[in-house]
Amino acid sequence: MIKFKKVFYFIFTLRFGLSLLGVLILIMIPAGFLSQGHAPSYYINQYGFVVGRLITVLQYNLFFSSPLFITVVLLFGLNLAGCTLVRLSKSIKSKRKDFGPDIIHIGILLVIVGGVTSAMTAERLQFYLKPGQALQIGSNLVIGITDFEFQKDEKGYPKQWISTGIMTDREGHKISDFMTSVNNPYRYHGITIYQYSYNKDQDGQYHTGLLVVRDTGKNIIFPAFIIIIIGIFTSYYKRIRNVSKSP
Repeated sequence: MIKFKKVFYFIFTLRFGLSLLGVLILIMIPAGFLSQGHAPSYYINQYGFVVGRLITVLQYNLFFSSPLFITVVLLFGLNLAGCTLVRLSKSIKSKRKDFGPDIIHIGILLVIVGGVTSAMTAERLQFYLKPGQALQIGSNLVIGITDFEFQKDEKGYPKQWISTGIMTDREGHKISDFMTSVNNPYRYHGITIYQYSYNKDQDGQYHTGLLVVRDTGKNIIFPAFIIIIIGIFTSYYKRIRNVSKSP
């Protein structure tokens, strides 16, 4: 029982939190050098059978939704929540009015919750369409392409790809027109349409390559950053005010 209490209290220590942060950074380094979301055969062809197989077994091809990443992030979130509650209770007992750091911690916790939600529930679909074609996504969303423009610079090198289209429900009722291009995705009510590629068919006609992402975690992450900013402002405002009052 004593050992269990020691482990329990250790989980909420700063030392454990810093250790988790170090582990998180270390396991994220390889993921930063790997292209995400490809089939296992891609990694075997790129890195050989042993390394490619290791990448897929550890789920580094889908790292940010892998059990390894989510487990470490959840442990870090648990540690941060415990530290926040301990600090908050001490602040209330001592009648200390500086709640800025606690607000920041709450914001970070919400970022973690939003990130894990995105990793576990976000829907991603890649596909190619030519103008005039449409594809149903999910139960009640249809994306149709009306035009695809492949812009080139003066030397003939690719400059920009621009897709124009329309979103409807499955009954054909219009939801929204859209335009998406490289580095300028289109966003609508939690749906993001990215322009990521193109190809040509046998007749020489261009097909646009789109990536559609439905991510509910962003609805948590954006307010969380606002909370963090409020916490930073609260912390520094009190310190600046105290300095200005000092002789």
